[in-house]
Amino acid sequence: MASRASNGDPRRRGAVVCDAASGRAGEYVGQDGAHAVLRPVGGGGEGRTDPDRVRAANRRARQTVAQALDVDPDRPSRAVAGCAECAHLDRERRAARAAFDWSAQTDANVLLRRHRNADHAA
Repeated sequence: MASRASNGDPRRRGAVVCDAASGRAGEYVGQDGAHAVLRPVGGGGEGRTDPDRVRAANRRARQTVAQALDVDPDRPSRAVAGCAECAHLDRERRAARAAFDWSAQTDANVLLRRHRNADHAA
């Protein structure tokens, strides 16, 4: 069997991938033992699946996710002007980026996206 690296493995933290077993798209979080961990795009409870079933999300799946969230899933959410919570999360994200703490930056992106979807949804 060829290695994943030679096959263009789509699994990188934050990438929108598809769980072939369930057909659902999600953000790739990482590996937990023998399982791949996926989080629904925009936040929510993480799920585990067989890593061999994780595939790159096709264009249609990525567009569906983007339309559902009204965002580009590869672009971090922007803070809403005048919102104290958005400003706080944006400051956390910028501090994490300045400290090269990619995990904290991703966490701040997810929290900001969740906040925007919950409190600023049109």
